[in-house]
Amino acid sequence: PPVQIEQVHQLYLPLVMKNYRPDFHKGIAAGAGGVNAVILTHADSYRNWTWLPTGSMPNGVEFIPEICYPRGTCPLVPTDLPDSIYLLGVNEPNINEPGGAGVCARDYVEAWHVILQNYAADRILASPGVSYAPNTIACRDGRSETLDGIDWLTEFWSDYTSQNYADYPTPTFEVINFHCY
Repeated sequence: PPVQIEQVHQLYLPLVMKNYRPDFHKGIAAGAGGVNAVILTHADSYRNWTWLPTGSMPNGVEFIPEICYPRGTCPLVPTDLPDSIYLLGVNEPNINEPGGAGVCARDYVEAWHVILQNYAADRILASPGVSYAPNTIACRDGRSETLDGIDWLTEFWSDYTSQNYADYPTPTFEVINFHCY
C-alpha cells in the first residue's frame, strides 16, 4: 500500500532503480562521526553532504559523493570527485536552512545541465535530495517560491525541459532522492 505524505501526495515503495544492486542496501548519512556511525549500523555505504570522504572507513564501505550547490568554496563540478558509480544531487534544494541548499528550481536548471554534461555518462545520478517539508526560497530573479519536495521536483523538471537542451533534453536521473522525517 502507498505511504501517505500530507494526504496530498502518495509515495509507492519500493522505488525501483536502474542497475539496482540488491547487496547495496544499507547506507547512512554521517558527518564528522561517520566512521563510528557506519560501524554501529553495519552500513554498506555512507554520504556526508559533500563530494569528499571523511576519515577512513572499514573495508567494503562505499562513499557516495554528493554535489553541493556552488557557493563559497563549494564547486559545482569537483575535479577531485572520488571513484563511485553513484552521485547524489544537491541536498535539500527546497530547504533554506543550515544543511539545505536553498535554491529555486529554476535557478538549479543550468547547474543540473552542467552536472549531466560532466557525469551522466559514467555515474548513476540521484535527483536533488528534496525534503517533503515546504520552505520559502529566495530566487535570483527577486521572486520567491514556497514548495514541498514533490512540487520542487515537478517545477524543476518543467523548467529544465523548457530549456530545450540538445544534449540532455530532460533532467535525467536514475534514482529519486526524497527525504522524509
